[in-house]
Amino acid sequence: MMKEVCVAILDTGIEYNNLLKNNVIEGFGFNNGIKTDDYNDENGHGTKCANIIRMYCDDKVKFIIAKVLNENMEGYEKDILFALNYLKDFDIDIIHMSLAMKRCNYLERLNELVDYYKNSKVIIISSQYNKSEEICYPAHLKGVIGVRGIECINERSFYYFENRSLNIECSNLPILVRSLKNKIEMFGGNSKAAAAFTGLVCNYMKSYDNLAIEEILERFSDDKKHNSDLASCQKRYSKEELNRYIKYIKKIVVTLLRKKEIDEYTNLYEIGLNNTNIDILLRKIGKQYEISNYEEVFSYYDLMNIYNISECIYRNQRGDKL
Repeated sequence: MMKEVCVAILDTGIEYNNLLKNNVIEGFGFNNGIKTDDYNDENGHGTKCANIIRMYCDDKVKFIIAKVLNENMEGYEKDILFALNYLKDFDIDIIHMSLAMKRCNYLERLNELVDYYKNSKVIIISSQYNKSEEICYPAHLKGVIGVRGIECINERSFYYFENRSLNIECSNLPILVRSLKNKIEMFGGNSKAAAAFTGLVCNYMKSYDNLAIEEILERFSDDKKHNSDLASCQKRYSKEELNRYIKYIKKIVVTLLRKKEIDEYTNLYEIGLNNTNIDILLRKIGKQYEISNYEEVFSYYDLMNIYNISECIYRNQRGDKL
């Protein structure tokens, strides 16, 4: 029997009516030191992180939600400490924080809580600050598994560095994920990398529940050279086979982005494809080709240009795998 893994997520909360609501077993919030029952996500960041964790753990995960950030992803340092202290009463396996603080005024207390969870065999995973390589908290604390993102096309690889304060490198390339109102968005960066890594650890824990985190890191770390050559993941087909797909995709992309003409190799992210309209594009594609599991079909690279979108649809219709 597989172990059921429980993850506590400290973030912006989770949208009450999101598709992953059945994975949530408890939720609460902290606002300037005051505990509330409100854990509804008004930003989308926490919801996306939770969906990524669930995606990488094949849905076999339970969540306890601690809302410590508001709709602008702002919060009080002490609320993170209050939440960590409150979570002591719960039976959890992992504490996930896709958040970072440049300064910590309560560093001694934060270290005490980290030590408590380490002694209790609870894993704490936290992301590096997105905009710099500076030391940040809690990711760089001893006893916390700190994660930074790298351009790696293998979404289920990670790299473990035992003697660094930031232990893990994992793919930060954006992927499709459900956000507020179940809208499809692209989500990348260190937050995504940390969430993906947490999902991978969940997967290993439910399959190998007798392994300590140190054994998981050493056994499953990918020691191969980082592969940032994005083009290497593309599988080519003849233009003749793809023409019927390219013609349709070009038509809807030109209309969506309000362009007169778009070359099939033009980078769509550079001419207007974004989280405001990507959901519309995918739903049009899904309706035409009976695709609903967008997150499983399309990657960031697949949606980069019309050719890649067409090739991905063609591959999906044939049932091919990369």
